[in-house]
Amino acid sequence: MYIFLSYHLPHIPFISFARIFLSCYLSITSISLILHILSLTDSQSHLISSVSIIFHS
Repeated sequence: MYIFLSYHLPHIPFISFARIFLSCYLSITSISLILHILSLTDSQSHLISSVSIIFHS
């Protein structure tokens, strides 16, 4: 899809913006997923929940 867009829109900087936005979104999603998996363990649930509250606020 990126090849198609860059082929038809070679002079518009939206492609690089979309790549940056997608990479940031994927990293945030993976971090929140890791926090969610870690919060399932009972020993670290309080620490992870406070950290996730800091991230979401």
